[in-house]
Parts: sequence; structure tokens; C-alpha cells
Amino acid sequence: MQRQTIITVLAGSILIAACIKEDVVKTAQEKKLVVAGQTLKFGGSYNVTRHSLKVSINGDPVIKEKFSDLNPAQNLNADYEGLRITSKCYFSSVLSKKGGFLEVAPRKVQSEKGRTGDECVILIDGKMAEKLYF
Repeated sequence: MQRQTIITVLAGSILIAACIKEDVVKTAQEKKLVVAGQTLKFGGSYNVTRHSLKVSINGDPVIKEKFSDLNPAQNLNADYEGLRITSKCYFSSVLSKKGGFLEVAPRKVQSEKGRTGDECVILIDGKMAEKLYF
């Protein structure tokens, strides 16, 4: 009876361990910019597993968003110390993990449009400021 219990516990542990998926996170290279006398350090991370994005300024997370499984584009807004921050983000990896036709068709469209990476264009008060690549 004990042997059967041990085998059951081991099998359950192996099954649970196999189901746990480690998050894959891409980090953008930090970019510095001086705007209105302020030094701003833009950075961010993209959790590929969860399709979630964080954009930070001077270490403060100012934009947090999750991409839907079929929409690789997000236009996001935030305010930071009196500045209007807008990010226009496109993450091709949102579509490229589906497999089969759901992967081939989006890759073809993306490559024709020249959009094959994960990036956010940052605008400050409506003017292009920087690009973050993930």
C-alpha cells in the first residue's frame, strides 16, 4: 500500500512539474533622452509567455498592458511628470507562436510590411522620441 502511495505521489509531482511553464521575458535596451531639461531613461520588458508588456521611465513602470492572442499592435498612453507619453507597440511574437497556418499567414503579412520584430515607438507630447526593441 505504501509503495502505491509513493508511486502515485511521484507521478503527480512529475505531472505538475511538466505543466509548470517558465516565463520567457525579453528586456529592451535602456535608452536615455533629455526632454524639457529632464533626463528620461526608457526601458521595458515583454513577457512572451503571458503577452504582457511593461514600459518604464527612470525605473517607474508607466505603461502596463497585455496583448490579446490575435492582436500584435497596441497604442498605449500615460502621463509622466507633466509629459504625455504615447507608445505605439507592435509585437510579432504574439502571432508567431501559434503553429501551422495560424503562424505562416501572419509571418507572411508581417514580412511584407517589414514588421518582424517586437518594438515600441515612444512619442512624447505627440513627437517621436525613441524606439525600444525587445
